[in-house]
Amino acid sequence: MQAAFRRKQRSLIGLLALLCGALVCVALYLNAQLHLANGLVSHTLVVMRESDDALLCLMDCETAYRGYLITAKDEYLAPYDKCFKEVDGHIQKLAQLTRDNPKQQAIIPQLLALSSEKIKFSQKVIAARRANKDSANWKSGQALINIDTGKVLMDKFRSLSGQVQDEEKRLLLEREQQAGLLAQTSFFSILLLCGAMLAAIGWIITSVEKFAKTEAAAIETVTKARDEAIRSNLLKSQFVANVSHEIRTPLSGMLGICELLSASNTIGDTKELSALISEAGRNLMTLINDLLDFSKLESGKFTLLEEDFSVELLLHDVTAVMRSLAEKRDLKLSVELDSSLEGSFVGDSYRIRQVLLNLVNNAVKFTKTGEVIVSAKVVKNTGNVSDVRFEVRDTGIGISSEQLSQLFQPYIQADGSLTTKDYGGTGLGLSISKKLAELMNGSMGCESEKGKGSVFWFNVPLKRVEIMESVDQVV
Repeated sequence: MQAAFRRKQRSLIGLLALLCGALVCVALYLNAQLHLANGLVSHTLVVMRESDDALLCLMDCETAYRGYLITAKDEYLAPYDKCFKEVDGHIQKLAQLTRDNPKQQAIIPQLLALSSEKIKFSQKVIAARRANKDSANWKSGQALINIDTGKVLMDKFRSLSGQVQDEEKRLLLEREQQAGLLAQTSFFSILLLCGAMLAAIGWIITSVEKFAKTEAAAIETVTKARDEAIRSNLLKSQFVANVSHEIRTPLSGMLGICELLSASNTIGDTKELSALISEAGRNLMTLINDLLDFSKLESGKFTLLEEDFSVELLLHDVTAVMRSLAEKRDLKLSVELDSSLEGSFVGDSYRIRQVLLNLVNNAVKFTKTGEVIVSAKVVKNTGNVSDVRFEVRDTGIGISSEQLSQLFQPYIQADGSLTTKDYGGTGLGLSISKKLAELMNGSMGCESEKGKGSVFWFNVPLKRVEIMESVDQVV
């Protein structure tokens, strides 16, 4: 369900991203068109300004040379010369600005010709006036003025300049209409895209709410199933503990009777049979104790005891218990102790003894020839707390690297097809031992190679007991 929802969510997010991208593209395109429209408006204004400037320069020339004709004073010719030089410059700029419009380009040569003709005509009149500068009656100049050539040229220039401006205004109006149509189209496109985005967002919200409700229902179902499983597991553990207690009580009585029978003056066969019954009962008691400890660990009702004990005495006690079994298999069982472990420590000696007995029992059981060594050493000291490493080394059958990965799992043995048949056991011993080591704030592991023996170890932090000696001081 989650995978399907995530696929839909990814598809919709992709669609939403596509819509956002389209919206951004439309916005960028609209912005570019607006910039283009602004540029065109500016272009139109520049064209009209250059056209006006050309006409004004020509009119300034007209004014200047008429002033000279009337007064015959040379100061009127200064602005004439200036405007004369600027007229062609404005027309050339106008030609560059309108190079993409054939109609306007066709008018430019006419403007240049009229401008040139107007300038030549005015120069001819100025030359006639200069020749009769001191005479009040200069017939040649007056004759040129009377034929109205200058006025005709000026009117033609003004008309052509107006045509350039009218064409530019027409283009501007056309571009404004295109820009308005583009703005409307872009506006509706943006509205459509925004609507699609809102619809997509609404679908996402609806899908998320639907999925959240479905997931909440599924979580509730799983939670109920988990709670039921936990309750069933607790009931199972309680049942195992109760049954183990009920079985252990009569079994303890049977073992006591067997011990009494073995100690009494009976015939050899009876003693041998009672010894077999006693050994079988002890094995059964070990299995029951394992089941009881495992159920306690699973249910979280396991408690540790803190008491003073000697590590050296503990190791020798463990080897003393297992020595008879080792001698039956012709194995050497020895102890190696670090000298720094002398004295007393505080910890749960009973559980450490239980773990060591389990490890030594396994080592003896899986070793056909050679020896089993039980050792302890200090790995690290932190204040008055020592991290003690207990090891059990053997020369037994060893364990492969594949089997090591699942060695400490409950109900698992290194080789079920071999060990269960030839050696027995439930597969709980190592799992219980590891849990006990971790419960004591320690850890447990194994180093082994197939056919070359094994080293089982566990670390436990133990607090060293400091012995205070009182000394009488004589003053």
